[in-house]
Amino acid sequence: MATAHVPPQVDELVQTDDLVKRDRFGRAVVTWSSPVVFVFLGYVAGTFTSVLLHLPYFIGQSLGLTCGTYAAGIALSRSFVRNDATIAFITVNPLASLFGKNPLVVYGPGTHFCYWWEQRSADNVVSLVEATEPFTAVVQTGSGTVTFQGSTRLRPNICELHQFISGAAAAASNITGLIIAHIVGFTGASDGGNKPKPLLEVLKNIGGLNDELRKEFKEGRAGSKVSDFERRFGVIVGDTTVEKILPSEDVQKTMSAVTESEVMDTMVAKSFGCASYEELVKKVEDGTFNWATVNQVRTQKMAASGNLQGMDLKDHTFNLNVNGLDQLSPEAAAAFASVLGRFETFKGTRGKGAGGNRPNERR
Repeated sequence: MATAHVPPQVDELVQTDDLVKRDRFGRAVVTWSSPVVFVFLGYVAGTFTSVLLHLPYFIGQSLGLTCGTYAAGIALSRSFVRNDATIAFITVNPLASLFGKNPLVVYGPGTHFCYWWEQRSADNVVSLVEATEPFTAVVQTGSGTVTFQGSTRLRPNICELHQFISGAAAAASNITGLIIAHIVGFTGASDGGNKPKPLLEVLKNIGGLNDELRKEFKEGRAGSKVSDFERRFGVIVGDTTVEKILPSEDVQKTMSAVTESEVMDTMVAKSFGCASYEELVKKVEDGTFNWATVNQVRTQKMAASGNLQGMDLKDHTFNLNVNGLDQLSPEAAAAFASVLGRFETFKGTRGKGAGGNRPNERR
């Protein structure tokens, strides 16, 4: 039974050439022997040419040695691959493909021997530097829309560069699409129901969401230590993290109003010496306080905190100063007493009316 190919485990911080498998000894031998072979073949070819054309040997041999030396110089110059500290390079060995072997050869950072006949292309230069790919996902919860913002960090797997170059252009867009789909699925219906999860449940579970993303895109499932995405695209996922969860503007206003209301209830309760608003409600119900006083204190606290929200609160205090009435003239004092008497009579009449005795009606 054929088994699935599993990329070797590579330390994501150590991307060096010693992790790559290739015939280093054979390449070193070819590098140093090729110039000698080319010079010798040039000498032999020059001698044979002199014999065929009936020329002096030194002319043919000199011409042959010149051509052989030139070919040896070209072969020697193409027998080395030099990469910077964060660069890898892929060549194509056409002879390997003729024998049914993998023609792609990887060279990591540093200077290395190679076969001079290997084909090279600037498109096959790969940077091993980790790249950050941001993502944004908008999810509908049971209490409104929420925007998830985060990023994932990727770097090529030096042991799987042939897979990386074949899908490098699609790797970033594919992983962001898969992450968004995973977030939507994770924050979807709870307990197998059809209704989305409540907003507060989503906001509180960001740690669980990041754990799921790490298992899915970095660690792999079933203890494989290599995720399906890494195996498919030849990359190493550093991490995938949701960094921000932003409810919509309407949801933020609602949450702010709920929070302010809870804080205001606590402030009002403490004004009456109660530890909680529930305790204050009980004292109102048993007659210790009344709702009019509670509402008055609430309005005062709202005014002090600047949260009247458009209401215009005006608190007027009127003081009647009756000092100096003994210095009034007799006429003025009599008039003042008359007004007070009428006021008391009016209060008595209103009191009887309130008790159920209606004044006589005109006939």
